[in-house]
Amino acid sequence: MANMTFNPFVDSSEKKLLLFGFIGFAFAVVLTNYSDTLMLGSLKLVHVKPKEWYSSLYNLGFTIIANTLLLYFFALIRFSRTRFVDVLNTVLIAHFGMYVLLLVSSIPVVSDFLKSIEFLVLDHIDDPSKIPLDKIILMLIFGFFSIGCLIVFFILLTMGMKIAMNSKKGGDMVIIVLLVLLLNTLLQFLNLYI
Repeated sequence: MANMTFNPFVDSSEKKLLLFGFIGFAFAVVLTNYSDTLMLGSLKLVHVKPKEWYSSLYNLGFTIIANTLLLYFFALIRFSRTRFVDVLNTVLIAHFGMYVLLLVSSIPVVSDFLKSIEFLVLDHIDDPSKIPLDKIILMLIFGFFSIGCLIVFFILLTMGMKIAMNSKKGGDMVIIVLLVLLLNTLLQFLNLYI
C-alpha cells in the first residue's frame, strides 16, 4: 500500500528546504508589513497600526532564531550529532502553517470581518446573546481554521525534529511542543517585539 503522508523533511533535500523556508520567511515579512499584522511569537497574530518594514523583519527573525536555538540545544542534549541546519529547516518549514493563517487573515474581506467582530464582541461584552448568530458561526469557522493551522505547525515541527534529532521516542515530541509553547508564552510576556 502506498504511503499517503507527505513529509517534506524526507521527500526534499536540505538545500530545497532551506530555500523554501527562507522564501516563506521573506513572504511572511512582506505580508505582515503590508497587512498591518504582527506575528507575536510563532502562535499569535495581531492586527496593529502600520509599522516600519524592519519591525516585521525583526519580529519574525527573532521568533525564528529563538525557536531554532531552543530546539537545537534540546536536540543536542538528546542526540549530540544534531545539525543546526536541520533544526533551522524544521522551524522555517513548520511556520508555513502559520503563514497560511497570516495569508488568510490578511485578505481584506477577512481582515475587515475580524476587526468588526472584535468591536461587536466588545460592544456586547455584557450581553453576548445579542451577537447575531451568523457572526458567531463565522467566528467558529475561522476559529476552527486557526486551530487547524496551529495543528499543521506542530505536526510539521515534530516531524522535522524527529528526523533532525534521530528520535524514536514519542515523549520527545511532547517535550518539543511544550518547549515551543513555553518559549512563545515567555516571549510574549517579556514583550521583546517592536
